[in-house]
Amino acid sequence: MTKKMWIGLTLIALGLAVAATAYFQEGIPGRVYWNNGAVYLSDKEDKAQADVTPDSVMSYKEEVKRLQVSSKGADIVIRKGDRFSVVVDRPEKPYITVSAMDGLVKVTGDEHSDWSLGVGNTTSHRIIIEVPSDVTLNQLDLVNASGDLTVKNVKANEMLLQNSAGNINVSDCKVEQSGFVVSRSGDITFKKTALPKVKAFSRFGDLSISSDYQNVAAKDATFSASSSNGDITLK
Repeated sequence: MTKKMWIGLTLIALGLAVAATAYFQEGIPGRVYWNNGAVYLSDKEDKAQADVTPDSVMSYKEEVKRLQVSSKGADIVIRKGDRFSVVVDRPEKPYITVSAMDGLVKVTGDEHSDWSLGVGNTTSHRIIIEVPSDVTLNQLDLVNASGDLTVKNVKANEMLLQNSAGNINVSDCKVEQSGFVVSRSGDITFKKTALPKVKAFSRFGDLSISSDYQNVAAKDATFSASSSNGDITLK
């Protein structure tokens, strides 16, 4: 065996040893993200979450009345919680801007200009916002360019949901007054949700509306559900 072959085998063995050490310490190898430079996150770190709740809200100095969330590359989840909080997956944190003023909490997810490479977590990252059960938001306004919208166990006077590419799922919620939900490409599903008089329309999709909902003419509706390319289900 030549000297070059010995060196090659030694380097391979060293690489395997380093990989094994990393696996036993941190689990499955993670991903490398590019964000003004290469950033490596182990699989554990990739799945970790960061609390980005504004200090004024966390300290109860700011009472949340309205919530506006927009994202260009993450799933948005709004659900019931013990306190108002905004939590994001760690790789999503550099792209998130959060503000609170005059009762309005605004969460903006910027477009990703990076890339990622690896064998770890490849699912969409999430923005998770929890709203206490005793809070009725004056307005819930969600806009997403790519990713799912999920709203669970939340009350709002006005609910505005817009999604360009992804599904919209609303369950166990209550809309007191008005609103709309619009999907360009994706299904819309409402389950066990109290809505005002609604008008549903899908251009290239099926409609399935149970008798629990008041499906009326557009002129009489105070809530609308429309999809360009997807099914609409109210059950």
